[in-house]
Amino acid sequence: MEAAIVHLSDRIAYINHDIDDALRGKVLKEEDLPKRTLDILGKSHRVRINTMIQDVVNNSIAKNHVSMTEKIDKATNELRNFLKFCVASFTSGEPCIFFCPQLDTIISRIILSIRIEFIFPNTSVISEGISS
Repeated sequence: MEAAIVHLSDRIAYINHDIDDALRGKVLKEEDLPKRTLDILGKSHRVRINTMIQDVVNNSIAKNHVSMTEKIDKATNELRNFLKFCVASFTSGEPCIFFCPQLDTIISRIILSIRIEFIFPNTSVISEGISS
């Protein structure tokens, strides 16, 4: 049971930290995240984590195993797959165009940021204003 708790905890933490990293790195914007999963899990970092944790706790009480409900597990997997195909695959150089409808926007933002940094080095104010 302890291994299952660690596995679910890692899953919850990594998904949400990957989202934060992608947002902070301006690879994604909030509106790029799949609306359907955010409607289920929550729109903010804090709400998503709380939803996932509360679901595990409530679904595991008086059982001999620890797990998420099917609804939360499915939304969590969809969010993980979105990140895997739209962010992780892209940054590793693997093609993900067939899996990520937001890829054009993501690529455009990255290219624009690189061009601005090349033309105007050390001017983060300019690139922040354009990517927001």
